[in-house]
Amino acid sequence: TQESLRGAIGMVTQDTSLLHRSIAANIGYGRPGATMERIEAAAKKADLVVLPGSRSTISDLAWLRERGLDRALRDHVNAGRAVLGICGGFQMLGTAIHDPVGIEGAPGASVAGLGVLEVETTFGAEKVLALPSGTALGAKASGYEIHHGVVEGAAGDFLGGSRVGNVFATMWHGSL
Repeated sequence: TQESLRGAIGMVTQDTSLLHRSIAANIGYGRPGATMERIEAAAKKADLVVLPGSRSTISDLAWLRERGLDRALRDHVNAGRAVLGICGGFQMLGTAIHDPVGIEGAPGASVAGLGVLEVETTFGAEKVLALPSGTALGAKASGYEIHHGVVEGAAGDFLGGSRVGNVFATMWHGSL
C-alpha cells in the first residue's frame, strides 16, 4: 500500500524551503506529524545520514547534542555506515567551528564540532558564492556554494570537500 511504502522510505529533499528549517524538520519531512521520538529513532537507524546545509549551524549542532544524536552519529560512523555532510553539515562534522565576527552569535565564539573529520571552520564576514565543477566518484559533477567561512584541513578530496572512509563532506549544494 501507499502507507506501507511511505513507512519504508526516508527522504530529505533539496527543496530550498527545507534549508531554512531545523534538522528535525528535515528528518521528519517524509512523515508529517512525526513525534520527536520517531524522528530521533529514524536518525539512529539510517543506512545513510545526511547532515544538510543549515542557516544556523551552531544552534543545529547544539540541537543534535541535546538529543544525544552526536553519539548516535559517532556509533553510525564506527559501524562503517555512510554519512554525507553538505555545507553546514560538513562544518558540523569537523573538530571546531569558530565565529570571530559573530555571523551566528556573539563575536569570538568557538564550539567543538562532532570530530568526525579533521577539519576546522572559521566563519567570515564575506559570503562565498561560487559555481564549482569537477568530478566525484568518477563522474562529472557541478553545484553551487553559498556560505560564510572557510573549512581548513580537508583530506581525501570529494566535491571540493573531504572524504574519509564512508564519511563524505562538501560545501557544494545541488551536486548529487
